[in-house]
Amino acid sequence: MKMIIASVKDGIAIDHIPSDNTLQIMNLLSLESHSENVIVAYNLQSKRMGRKGIIKIASKTFSQAELDTLALVADGATVNIIKNYKIVKKTTIKLPKIIHRIAICPNNNCISNFDASSKFIKNDAHTMRCYYCERMYDTHLLCMKKNHLAKI
Repeated sequence: MKMIIASVKDGIAIDHIPSDNTLQIMNLLSLESHSENVIVAYNLQSKRMGRKGIIKIASKTFSQAELDTLALVADGATVNIIKNYKIVKKTTIKLPKIIHRIAICPNNNCISNFDASSKFIKNDAHTMRCYYCERMYDTHLLCMKKNHLAKI
């Protein structure tokens, strides 16, 4: 059975989100306070992933910081830019080589949690190394800084 999800005239559609991360993305991007339509669906059948989520956001564009945040929890998701109900650009997001000020180092003794701005360097598709304490972490273990997008 194919499900039809409402369209947005202008905005963004994030597709191929790991289903379990769909609501986390809503929270990370503070979409609950977005003044235009936000359409959310998860646990949808997907040939590529088994189960997936999708978020459509009317009248929205993404900053690079928002894309980097999205990549931490949905690496490989597709971001579609929509104009007049048509997809004008389709991008598969990838975890960047370096992320700044987005995540908190899980090492409680790391200097980045006290005096420095956090910085992580990509090791492989699922792990990053803290620039300061040099410990390796799975990306899902990195905690997002509260209100980090408002400060970038």
